[in-house]
Amino acid sequence: MLLNFGMAKAWECEYGEAKAWVKLYGEKEWKEAIVKGITLKVKEPFEIKIFIRTKIDCWVAFELYEPGKTRAYEAIKGGELERFYNTQDLPANWTNTYYFKVRPTGNWTRGTAPLNLFVQFTKSMEDYKTIHKTVIYAYISPEKWEGKKEIPGFEAIFIILLLLFLGYKNE
Repeated sequence: MLLNFGMAKAWECEYGEAKAWVKLYGEKEWKEAIVKGITLKVKEPFEIKIFIRTKIDCWVAFELYEPGKTRAYEAIKGGELERFYNTQDLPANWTNTYYFKVRPTGNWTRGTAPLNLFVQFTKSMEDYKTIHKTVIYAYISPEKWEGKKEIPGFEAIFIILLLLFLGYKNE
C-alpha cells in the first residue's frame, strides 16, 4: 500500500533543493509539480507554492518564467513572473516558502502553456548549481472564467430571516 503525505518529490542539486505544488481554483489539496493534463480558462486563478532549502552557505535566486515570447500567464498575488528574486548570505539548511497566485492572460489559448521554475544556488560567482523544472503544463481554453458563483451562506440567510422576523414583530 502506498501512502501519500502531500510531499513533493524534491528537485535537488548538490547545493540545495526546491519543491513546488499547485492548487487549482476550488480545490483544497495541493498537487505536486509537474501538474499537467488540466484545462484552465482565461483569467482562472490558481496558486503556486515553492519551497527552497539550502544545503550549503550560499545565495539563492529563483524565477517563475515562461519559455516563449507570448505571456500566457500573469501573477496576481505574491510577486511577478519573469523576475528574479534574490536572497544573499544564507546559511546551510535555510528554508523559505513562497506563494504566488497566477492566472492565464488570454494572450495564448487553444494550446498548452508551461510555467517553469528556475532556482540557482551560488557559492561564488564561479561556483553555482541550478535547478530548472516545469511547475504547470496546462491547456488554456479560450473560454473566459466567470468567477466564483456566490450562493448566500447560512449567515446571510439567517440575517435576512432575522430582519424579516424583527420587521413583523415591530408592526
